[in-house]
Amino acid sequence: MRYRKAKNYKEKMSVFEGKTYIDLSLITKLDIKEAYANNQPLMLEIGCGKGGFLLELARRNPEVNYLGIEKNDALLLEAVTKAFEENLDNIKFVSFDASKIEDYFTKGDVCRIYLNFSDPWPKARHHRRRLTSRCFLSKYTEVLNESKSLIFKTDNRNLFEFTLLELSARKDSLISVDLDLHSKDFESDDERLILTEYEKRFMAQKLPIYRLEAQLLGNNRL
Repeated sequence: MRYRKAKNYKEKMSVFEGKTYIDLSLITKLDIKEAYANNQPLMLEIGCGKGGFLLELARRNPEVNYLGIEKNDALLLEAVTKAFEENLDNIKFVSFDASKIEDYFTKGDVCRIYLNFSDPWPKARHHRRRLTSRCFLSKYTEVLNESKSLIFKTDNRNLFEFTLLELSARKDSLISVDLDLHSKDFESDDERLILTEYEKRFMAQKLPIYRLEAQLLGNNRL
């Protein structure tokens, strides 16, 4: 589904600057301690959409800071507004292209990255744009701390298989792999039961959801 650019989004977003929104046009690099006023671990979701998944994580885990990254301003405005209305002080949102992620973070700033239902970029000539290509995996390694934690979820089998091959080529470590995530039973508080909007739609169509957790220990020079 395509969303139109939010009308007057810059003015609307500015209301939340310094609260649940960080305007990167005003800074050259993210200062995590200043942004959150504490030293809690930071987890990112790249392509957070309306923020439903990340907002639920923030509600459940006040001892963790969360940052949602989304290029679509219409979606981001909705996420920022919701976080503000709920007075969540451990979640913020920014707008930028993930290809620039190492420009805004210092190495070790981030302890986990979530990728949920990323654009599959089906044409072969566009595969480098996939958020799980070796190019992007190398960028994530540059900002992650010693945990090197990446969690990826998709409905697209081709993209999932591509991701497994990219991780293998880099000699990254797979922690877990699920080929039909919701065919399993989990404890009620398991974060794997937190659904994104896309996930709800795909489950209604009875499509399998693929998920993996990896530790990015591999070679950045590939």
